[in-house]
Amino acid sequence: MGNANFNAFDGGLGATITSTLDIDAARKDKVTVLGDNVMKLGVTVVQGTGMVKGSFMDAFGTLPAPRKTSIRGVVFQRQNKASGFFTGPSASGSIELIPAAAP
Repeated sequence: MGNANFNAFDGGLGATITSTLDIDAARKDKVTVLGDNVMKLGVTVVQGTGMVKGSFMDAFGTLPAPRKTSIRGVVFQRQNKASGFFTGPSASGSIELIPAAAP
């Protein structure tokens, strides 16, 4: 069970992409994607700036073949989340990293 969830939506995706993450409490830049990671999601949080960067493979979107999609965002410490964007083939989409629900 991870401590955060990643969601990507809109931007021409065929469906919302959701992944469970584990963000290391001591090294917040160390983000591990849990599960089978079919979308090849990679996320990095840059300590000191709070910038979020990474990519995923859009295998279910409107394109006939999977394509690598870059993500960019920023951590909002007071709101305890990160938000950002990606550019899809016909429109931009949104990403968020939010705390996982308590068990």
